Amino acid sequence: MQPERITVVRIDDFIGRLTKTKFTFAGVYRSSRPTWEERPFEVMFEVCQSSSAVLVEGGVRRRHAEPPFAFEIEVPFGSISVVASAVRIRSEQTGELTGQLLSCREGFELIASAASGVICSLHLQFFAEAAFEISGLLSLTDHAVSFAARESGYWHKLPSAKVLPIRGG
Repeated sequence: MQPERITVVRIDDFIGRLTKTKFTFAGVYRSSRPTWEERPFEVMFEVCQSSSAVLVEGGVRRRHAEPPFAFEIEVPFGSISVVASAVRIRSEQTGELTGQLLSCREGFELIASAASGVICSLHLQFFAEAAFEISGLLSLTDHAVSFAARESGYWHKLPSAKVLPIRGG
């Protein structure tokens, strides 16, 4: 019996798999407040590269009537090794979180935290050449939120999906 072959996705493989730049994911989340009932949400984001980093700018929409919860994820090129990279997550609601993006089989694990005690754990799992799903946990100071979503491909159908960057200018 042959041992199971483990495929490790490298950080540069992940960047290479982002053949398009705009994504829409749909899924469910659970919040510890007020109840653990599953509720739908949508994540829209755009991937771009600056001269120093890969940037992901987007928003999370829980209800269509609400403005999106804007976020930015930065993976600095200078920190990228074969299977790991530094990462920064910024949003108005959580402040700045810093942590690591690590390769794990056919996906990636991200763990980031802030001095305030906010923690974000994110798992990205590839299930096709360029398609992936996300799941994770956001632990805020007064409650926690777990979530899971897959690409839905409806970015072009949502004219209000463009989210303004957090940084001005």
